[in-house]
Amino acid sequence: MANAKTGDLVRLLCSIALENGETYVESDPALPEFTVLDGGKWSPNFENLLIGLEPGASRTAQYRPENAFGPYRDDLVYEIPLDEIPEDFELAAGDRFAFNNEAGEELAGQITEIGDDAVTVDCNHPLAGETLTYRVTLLEILPPETVLADAGNAVRVKYAVQPVDGPIFESNGDGDWLQFEIRDSDEADNWVEIMATGMRVGETRAVTAAAAAAFGERDPAKMLAMRRDQFDADQPLAVGAAVVVEFDDGAAREVRIAALDGDLVIVDANHPLAGKDVVYTVTMLGILPVDAKYAKVGDVAVVKFRAVDEQGAVVAGADGEAPLTFRIGDGAALPSIENLVLGLQVGESRRAKVAAADAYGLRDPELIYEAPRSDFPAAAPLAVGQTIELDNDAGGNKVVATIAALTPDAVTVDGNHPLAGKNLEFQIELVGLKSSKD
Repeated sequence: MANAKTGDLVRLLCSIALENGETYVESDPALPEFTVLDGGKWSPNFENLLIGLEPGASRTAQYRPENAFGPYRDDLVYEIPLDEIPEDFELAAGDRFAFNNEAGEELAGQITEIGDDAVTVDCNHPLAGETLTYRVTLLEILPPETVLADAGNAVRVKYAVQPVDGPIFESNGDGDWLQFEIRDSDEADNWVEIMATGMRVGETRAVTAAAAAAFGERDPAKMLAMRRDQFDADQPLAVGAAVVVEFDDGAAREVRIAALDGDLVIVDANHPLAGKDVVYTVTMLGILPVDAKYAKVGDVAVVKFRAVDEQGAVVAGADGEAPLTFRIGDGAALPSIENLVLGLQVGESRRAKVAAADAYGLRDPELIYEAPRSDFPAAAPLAVGQTIELDNDAGGNKVVATIAALTPDAVTVDGNHPLAGKNLEFQIELVGLKSSKD
């Protein structure tokens, strides 16, 4: 079995413990660290411990302050007058605070005290002055050609989120992927991104997150009593149903009905997974180079598009039709189409099942109405199923409608999109792309 040497790409677990034995930081076995030995990413203390190890082996060493994070320096503790800090700046002990010293150098440290006239900021490393014990376990030595997802890479993953004791709550569908750009570790703020960092294509990871670290604990204050007349009269209400509620801050949020009590509707504004331990599963499908060109918001995309109904019939975008051209984010294309285009490179295809509400909308009975035949030109030929243009009283623009029924005296007009109410599969191919930076 090979031993780790300078230049190797390795995966490892590591920890740092204080002199009293207390663990200061420790790797999660489900999220191993990775580094190129002598690559400059890790401190020499860790890398020197790894050199010579074989996979599965561990090594421990103790370092005095001068060989770890340095001695504690009183000159790195600053008193900053409060009158030099904007009044609306929120200060709290333990927060990080950045400032410029008298020489104009930008420094950052931890707020240790807030006095009447000044705030004390300690710019020493939290482990300065400490004697530390480093421990490493070498998990594997990877082939030199291995590509691991790291900050700056755009990645494509399949993911699923589910409570420990329940079915999948959320996932991307078969054949689809979630794409995002990995940020530096101190900026990553969601489990999927954290898990994707360091993965290689084809690899799957599963992590169990405690409720507090997932969607938070349940908050009783988010159980709200509302009057029945605060909802539309024709809106069906049932326990467990999702409804959209406008809150005092003006934001509309989806909540679930927890109980019905006469004229009261008890809604639960907690996340459905709040208070539950959650399992996140991520499979790495692809890693794009840092300089890869792919569709982003603001780009102009040229797209071949087809919509297929549940019986497999092509209902939009038949072969031979001109491609769609639109600027992503401008609203010219359906959001569900834009979401499929985002992240594609020219020549790539993507398909996804799209529910009716996210495709061409649900059918609205109020858009079906009867108009006198005299409202239409006498000489105009009309037939059931015919598409016609009508004036839109709201904005003066033309709207497309379909003739649903005809009598000698009346025309029944259906203003719903012909594909409204249909669950569809959207099929996308990106054939052209102009960056917003071009």
